[in-house]
Amino acid sequence: MATTGEKQVMVIGTDESEQSTYALEWTLDHFFAPFGPNSPFKLVIVHAKPMPSSVRWPRRPWSGGDFANCGC
Repeated sequence: MATTGEKQVMVIGTDESEQSTYALEWTLDHFFAPFGPNSPFKLVIVHAKPMPSSVRWPRRPWSGGDFANCGC
């Protein structure tokens, strides 16, 4: 819990999608822009990088397949 003077932390996860960009812009517009430099929040942005398509998941011994194609 934040005590007096400490800002609450807001964490936003992003990737390279348009939806992610929109969500980040919406958050900035609604939680940061109205307060100017005196926002009650500290923003942490976590960027998720897509995995290369050449990476294969480990095989599952009971299925003969891999995690990426298991249909789970």
